[in-house]
Amino acid sequence: MPINFHDEKNKGTYTTRTADDTWMRFIEKRMDVRNKRVADIGSSYCRKRLMDRLDSQKK
Repeated sequence: MPINFHDEKNKGTYTTRTADDTWMRFIEKRMDVRNKRVADIGSSYCRKRLMDRLDSQKK
């Protein structure tokens, strides 16, 4: 379902979201993000698949 981000009522749809704590912990275990500006540009589906894949490689 596409979204028109140019429409005034949709303008701030994703701008106030924050990353889920589990995602933040997952990333912080794998890289140092201190003093960096980062953007989460993936979808939650891709994020879940990545987390599952990397976790299974640890075993």
